[in-house]
Amino acid sequence: MPGIKFYKIIILIATWAAVHFLLWHILGIRNLYDSARYIQSATYMAENGSFKDPNDVFYSVPIAMIAFFAAVFSGDLIPFLVLQSVLSCLAALTIGKVATSFFDDHRAGLAAGLIFLLWWDNIQWNTTVMTESLLCSSICFLMAWLSRFKNTVNDHVILLIIVILIFLVRPTGVVVIVGVIVFLIKYHWNYLSAERSRISILIFSLSLLALIGGGAMLNTWDFMEQNKVGNIVTYMDGLEGKPLYHSSLRSDISGLDFADGQRAPVFKIFYFIVSNPLYVLKTGSLKVLYLMTGLRPYYSTLHNAYLVLWMSAIYLLSYFGWKRIGRTPIGWFIMTVIIVNAAVIAISTVDWDNRFYIPMEPGIVVLAGIGTMQILDLANSRRMSILPKKR
Repeated sequence: MPGIKFYKIIILIATWAAVHFLLWHILGIRNLYDSARYIQSATYMAENGSFKDPNDVFYSVPIAMIAFFAAVFSGDLIPFLVLQSVLSCLAALTIGKVATSFFDDHRAGLAAGLIFLLWWDNIQWNTTVMTESLLCSSICFLMAWLSRFKNTVNDHVILLIIVILIFLVRPTGVVVIVGVIVFLIKYHWNYLSAERSRISILIFSLSLLALIGGGAMLNTWDFMEQNKVGNIVTYMDGLEGKPLYHSSLRSDISGLDFADGQRAPVFKIFYFIVSNPLYVLKTGSLKVLYLMTGLRPYYSTLHNAYLVLWMSAIYLLSYFGWKRIGRTPIGWFIMTVIIVNAAVIAISTVDWDNRFYIPMEPGIVVLAGIGTMQILDLANSRRMSILPKKR
């Protein structure tokens, strides 16, 4: 896979250094609400060699890393944050190589890397004791492997290892797993479509896997919990009467039909959707809108204005990038992750600070990087066409 030219690597590293200087200077080290839980779980693991909560296994990679650094550096969290930041730098270079490989132009890689580093709402997780930074970097590394996938045994083994690690960084990694499955189906489509029986077996197997896997995860995380209190943004009901509360981020649940609490989680979600289709369509669309735009009523006017401009530019560039690689296996991977992630948000809730956008970000960055060069090439070709021809 072609890489990025050396001077462009220097530009990306310099940008990474400047961005992270601002992150540390402006935001500093942040221990948010969920940070305390990860730190407590890591402390427990360091002292007892086991998980504090069985569900911690789904966050075992970051918890184990925090526990290791805390043990080596006497509880200091800065080394863990430095590691996150360094991995993010490598992720930026990696995502640049992915974009370059599909456009065969080093400038596409530079554009993708710069977009990745300058996307403030996502890069800012590097200085927080959370799981989003590691998840984002891991997906970048996964995409690099997918872009060079050659269907060897070694390729499949390493792909499986990467996918397992992503799932153990954060359970939303399951969205990425679905994307990888679609990638492999697209990659092997000529073989699968040669016989109808292969397609039938595949559909049956995937349906069974989705039912078992979905049921297991929903037994742990009840998506209906937030729907039963009408939350559009997670835990908004707990802020009622406080300055950050916005009534528009909760919906009226009177008259809605919910399944009996003793039923299976998958059945409860299915029943809720079928019984309240208009409500689900309305609230689901609103959740996806907040997810894809990043906008929130409680953000400042300036920040929301920035989001409108930034996200509009990103999606315009991504559209042109999609036109270039949309039919490739990795194009299918990117679109699957976006669709599945949006669907999960539609049936649950959008997060307070849009952390749930992270699974989609690396793919969108690749599309935007490629789209940047598509637009520049298109503009250049039009400029050349209107120049007077030499006689």
